[in-house]
Amino acid sequence: VKGSVKNIIFAAKYKPEIVFDDALNNDIRITQNEEHCLIFDRDVSRNGLHWQELVDWFAESNNIVDDKENTFCRRLVEAMDSEPEKIFLRAYYRFIHDKDINPAALIPQVYLYYDPLTLKQRGYKLFEHQKMDFLMIFSHRDRVVIEIDGKQHYADGDIAKPSLYAEMVKAQREMTLYGYDVYRFGGAEFCGEQNNVITSLQPFFERLFSKYRAI
Repeated sequence: VKGSVKNIIFAAKYKPEIVFDDALNNDIRITQNEEHCLIFDRDVSRNGLHWQELVDWFAESNNIVDDKENTFCRRLVEAMDSEPEKIFLRAYYRFIHDKDINPAALIPQVYLYYDPLTLKQRGYKLFEHQKMDFLMIFSHRDRVVIEIDGKQHYADGDIAKPSLYAEMVKAQREMTLYGYDVYRFGGAEFCGEQNNVITSLQPFFERLFSKYRAI
């Protein structure tokens, strides 16, 4: 991916309204729904944004002294749309603690694209999806998007809808062409006993972090 990270708007439960206080410096301010999202506005090093760095930032920003990591995790879970997303975060948490590593942070509900207008106001959809399920920044160059696809991504109710699937794969092509590595999971992979699902996800994290030389 070209360029450097300047702001990360994440853990968003509702879409924020954004204005620029200084457009030249890319200084943004949330004027609506600020309490429903987090904004990481510190410099991201060339080595990426690590989990403990994000935990410490959240604790400092909210004057949290005790139980920092669990408090941060609870805030992330509040913003998640589905149970599979929560299970995925728990699987990541188990992996990094079992391995005792501090790899790239798993950042949920991230705005990768942003349109200030609603669909009704604009009259058409400018971006297929503005918010990603998860983002990981291994470096300025290596950025990973992880999507967990429920049936709403490819069906209308219980009826398959090819147009929805086409929109999804088109959006993925755009992200890939911009340089993002995209990994998709099907919602059915998260069915079953939670601990078994978490265990089944451990090899994915092993291979992912090995690929980006994080372990």
